[in-house]
Amino acid sequence: MDAANADGRAGWRPLAIQVGGRTYEGAFQTVADEVQVVGKPGSRQARLGPWESPRGLAERLLADLHGLSEAPAAPREPDAPDAPPEPPASATPTAPPDNRVGLALLAGFLALGAVLHLAAPARTPATFAFVVAGWLLAVMAHEFAHALVAYLGGDRTVRAKGYLAFDPRRYADLGTSLVLPMLALALGGIGFPGGAVWVRTDLMRNRAWRSASALAGPAATLVVLLALALVLALWSRMAPPDMLFSALAMLAFLQAMALVLNLLPIPGLDGFNVLRPFLPRRWTAGLRRFEGLSMLVLLGLLFFVPGVSEGLFKVAAGLATTLGVPRAAIGDGWADFHFWQG
Repeated sequence: MDAANADGRAGWRPLAIQVGGRTYEGAFQTVADEVQVVGKPGSRQARLGPWESPRGLAERLLADLHGLSEAPAAPREPDAPDAPPEPPASATPTAPPDNRVGLALLAGFLALGAVLHLAAPARTPATFAFVVAGWLLAVMAHEFAHALVAYLGGDRTVRAKGYLAFDPRRYADLGTSLVLPMLALALGGIGFPGGAVWVRTDLMRNRAWRSASALAGPAATLVVLLALALVLALWSRMAPPDMLFSALAMLAFLQAMALVLNLLPIPGLDGFNVLRPFLPRRWTAGLRRFEGLSMLVLLGLLFFVPGVSEGLFKVAAGLATTLGVPRAAIGDGWADFHFWQG
């Protein structure tokens, strides 16, 4: 039996997919080299590609039947991964995306920037709020890049999940997007990766697309860092620095730190996910169990093992200053950001 029909069995079998916190049910069967799917809206059928899994094609047909995807994804490689586990309920909000949320965040970021630019030098919560708002916008760019490349690679579910909208709530998971990053920022000034998009790597065309989707996030972070460095470089030539200048330098430093952290080849981080498609499939289950723990271990190393955070700070500061971010402005922004320290 060839790979395309390796899991084919006679008769109708139950089928279910979960998108946006909702479950869509149906049934499918394989007849020769054709997959047939039935659900409440009707039925679909399609011919199997050379290396496609009947169940994988059936899931895409069921999604298409419910209007959750534009078309079945392209045929996948024979080593395509199984469908990843469904995200937690907190990561799949049922409310439709609202671009006004992202626009409100952007407006708040710009308003805080104006306050910092016009206000007299003083350590106030404004710098902290400005940097946090900018950090959230940068996380949105990071996660949007993941989703966009996944969509181009064949995962049409990202649109139904709202990942292609300008709404930061769609990238939010209480633990990874809010609690851990805010603690890391407030306590240690560490730009810990936040945000979460749950892409379907099993729907992407091949390993190259799966790897590219993982790399797209750090690439977006690098673009944000380069943009901030350019603004600071132009500012330095045109006007004297002020509190806004220092806050932008602090934000650029955090982007450099996030880029360095994200590219570490540790399970749960993008650097590892770039390599994951090329690793043996038998490692998958063990690696998934380790991903959540690895983030806690990394935080523990950064906060409690001498020399680890200092090393990270030196690398991030070196990257930022190499790109033109003034080291003195980073120091001033750091002090203003930690306003409660006097």
